[in-house]
Amino acid sequence: MVKQGSYAKRVKKRAIRQIKQRKPRQVRQNAIKNGQEFRDYLLVRYHLTQGTKVSELVEETIRRFLQVFIEHSMPYDNVWSLPELIQETIKGLANQVPWQYYAILLDAWPQLRGFLLRETKQAPLVHPIQVTNDQVDMIDLVITQLAVNWYLSQVKNQVYTMASVNDKMVAELKETFTAVASVNWQNVKTVYSTTPFVPKRTDYDVGTERWLNELSTLEW
Repeated sequence: MVKQGSYAKRVKKRAIRQIKQRKPRQVRQNAIKNGQEFRDYLLVRYHLTQGTKVSELVEETIRRFLQVFIEHSMPYDNVWSLPELIQETIKGLANQVPWQYYAILLDAWPQLRGFLLRETKQAPLVHPIQVTNDQVDMIDLVITQLAVNWYLSQVKNQVYTMASVNDKMVAELKETFTAVASVNWQNVKTVYSTTPFVPKRTDYDVGTERWLNELSTLEW
């Protein structure tokens, strides 16, 4: 009978030999190496998995959102907190888009959240993404931004100055926009009707101009 100590040594030597014989893990040739490649990957995947389920306007809106979202995610070294990233993305967009943009985004969020979580796990990334928090209060984020955006438009039209707009005013407008576990879109529409949407730039390409026009005239 082989002694236990001798057997253990033989097992250890065999394990070491097997490890040495293993080939180094190779990175797949089509592996995604950076944020730009991942952005392109997500856009294609969204079109393939969601494009036939939504209207062209909704698909284009979400694809444009994803482009901005990935740009905001690039500095985070593949560690994502969805609430933080979504908030930064929405703040960055602010009033560059009409209120209907946020209506589409909120309506699409349940499917979009699932898409993001699924694709971050399945994408052939060289450096996998770790999602540390995936719970987003999208209703509150959207309502807050809608309130802020309206005051931004009033500042631009010189109705208010930035110094005169305070947290209480924003909070009161948020209440106007709030319904039970949702957004009161009729109130949003009424308030924003006093300030028609005007593109923030004059050098948009034809496609962007068309998209913004379709959004701003969308009945919700």
